[in-house]
Amino acid sequence: MSSRLAAPSSSGGRVVAHIDMDCFYVQVERKLDPVRLCGVASAVAQYNPFGSLVDTAPDQPRLNLDNHGALIAVSYEARALGVKRNMSRKDARAACPQLQIVQVRDT
Repeated sequence: MSSRLAAPSSSGGRVVAHIDMDCFYVQVERKLDPVRLCGVASAVAQYNPFGSLVDTAPDQPRLNLDNHGALIAVSYEARALGVKRNMSRKDARAACPQLQIVQVRDT
């Protein structure tokens, strides 16, 4: 498979592309913490200023154990186990107890 985009067949043609941004945020977190997150069911939760990670330094793990807030991104591994975007953390953990949830950075 070529990595180049196909050119439109006519000068008036257009290209429609689909980018899975839902998984993109999980991929960013996996790049930042590959030991804990690569290859496992994982999700990114929305920022919660009242949650348990308010004082977490940027270089510390942001794995989140509280059940407040919703998921904004879900890995393919977690999707296969019934976890969906916009689920509450509580419902997501009920569907997939081994789910690793990372809170999105506040900056």
